[in-house]
Amino acid sequence: MVQVRAKGVPAGTFAEAVRRVRRALAEGTLLVANDRLDVALAGGADGVHVGADDLPPEAVRSTNLPAGFLVGLTCHKAEELRAAPERGANYVGVGAFFASSTKDVTSNAREALLDLSDEYPLPVYGIGGITSERLTEVMGSFRLSGVVVSSAIQRADNPADAARELREALDGL
Repeated sequence: MVQVRAKGVPAGTFAEAVRRVRRALAEGTLLVANDRLDVALAGGADGVHVGADDLPPEAVRSTNLPAGFLVGLTCHKAEELRAAPERGANYVGVGAFFASSTKDVTSNAREALLDLSDEYPLPVYGIGGITSERLTEVMGSFRLSGVVVSSAIQRADNPADAARELREALDGL
């Protein structure tokens, strides 16, 4: 899955970026837009990822969505994580684990995940400052379906190599 994140960018520019990323992705790769349902729909994304200050998942679900449209939700606390399935989320991102250029360490992510039962119905992804060096620690300590990575790729000298290194590290777990 690829998420297009463009904070503060006009909707039309953001939607065009989503369309360009869609064209560049391999067939079968899911694409979500961050924060903006309108952009996700206009850009042809497979879903939208929302946080606490965005349109709530219940409101997203109350609109006329394409079949199979995904709704991701960022959770910072155990009670948010527990409520996510009933709120209409298909998956959750929990974080931040570490400080990064896109996430501050302001959540109780680790504590929220400690209470997560094996019966939790949604895929759970770790967010925030995750690098290939931190991958084993994060994936080995919590019941996660995967991780969300931004800065480790975007700020790398060679983003393609950084993405490949992360993929190989994840596959090796």
